[in-house]
Amino acid sequence: MTNDPGYDMGDLIRAMLGNPLDALARADIVSDVEPARPPSAGELAAIQDLAENAARLQDEIQAAVGDKGGELRKLKSQLKDQMLRHGLRDVSIAGRPPIELTESSSRKPTRKAIVSAMQKAMIKQLGDEEKGMKEGKMKALNLWNLIEPSKTNSLSIPDPSPPEMESPY
Repeated sequence: MTNDPGYDMGDLIRAMLGNPLDALARADIVSDVEPARPPSAGELAAIQDLAENAARLQDEIQAAVGDKGGELRKLKSQLKDQMLRHGLRDVSIAGRPPIELTESSSRKPTRKAIVSAMQKAMIKQLGDEEKGMKEGKMKALNLWNLIEPSKTNSLSIPDPSPPEMESPY
């Protein structure tokens, strides 16, 4: 028995992006590769052994890692607060690039949503669709420009730097 299913990634991409009828025909071919059958006693024992090993490994990983994700979020939050409080943009640590405080800005409401809402309001107010669309768009764009972008800060903790190697040249 071979692990080669008889199709490759190109076949899957063509099946997804090509003619839908080709995808159906290919699905029939793929389903005919190896029909499902009940496992024999030996195969069932092997499957159960694999399942036990996978579950045990998952338990070992969970025991080793624990709630490190939550711990890391808490530490990053504390570090971000301290860096903001003291005006630090980055903190250097031996063996890795500096940890940086990054800033991004965004507007919560979308421009398209504001324009649409303002156009509907102006059409309703003026009773003229064409004039309401123009007036609403102009007022919405002015309103959009008045909205202050909200600033958010986050930390960027890079991976450790690889050890420096001497150049052979």
